Amino acid sequence: MTEPKRKKRRKSYQTEAVFSALDQSITRSERFIERYQKPLIGIFGALVLGLIGYYGYQNLYLKPREREATDEIFYAVQYLEGDSLDYALQGDGQNYGLVDIIDTYNGTAAANLARFYAGVAHLKKSEYEKAIEYLDAFSSDDEIVAAQAKGLIGDAFMEIGQFDVAEEYYEKAAGMRKNGFTTPMYLKKAAMACVAQKDWKSVAGYFKKIKATYPQSSEAVAADKYIARSLAAQKN
Repeated sequence: MTEPKRKKRRKSYQTEAVFSALDQSITRSERFIERYQKPLIGIFGALVLGLIGYYGYQNLYLKPREREATDEIFYAVQYLEGDSLDYALQGDGQNYGLVDIIDTYNGTAAANLARFYAGVAHLKKSEYEKAIEYLDAFSSDDEIVAAQAKGLIGDAFMEIGQFDVAEEYYEKAAGMRKNGFTTPMYLKKAAMACVAQKDWKSVAGYFKKIKATYPQSSEAVAADKYIARSLAAQKN
């Protein structure tokens, strides 16, 4: 008869110990809250303000600026397509040019795109250093567009006689999004940069790569001719 009583007392003791521990835990939590009530409220308030601020920045500031910049760039691109390059860059007195859009709406997608168009405009004007500056500042998640920007930078360096740098940019453009159209085109451009450097071994290497990897491309049609010329130049 005594044994069951001891078990009951032990079970009762364990239960009391659990509730006592819970009471102590609750008491410590209450003390913690009492002690740090103001800092906790401050942290919570900062988080709420941060969320409100982010929402406000995105919806009340950034999105309206994006819409404005998109409206402005429409006119600039029209001038660029019509080869009215000064109007495209500087505006027509009523609408912003690409430079104004970059400066006024910095941080928007439209301003980033304006850098690409500004680079194209300066390239068309034979202002190659300016073209490189704007195109190098442009960024894109679209690999085709990013490759095009790198290729245009290569074109600008070719024009100013920095053939080795041009080759590097053509290589980057060729490797960004491998496909049967742009990749062989940029590989050929890289080969032409090597021709300018009289690096015949690399010329042959680029055309062999085009012929092997992109045999259906238009660049592959003349590959044998360039390879033969390169081999002949290496012997001389």
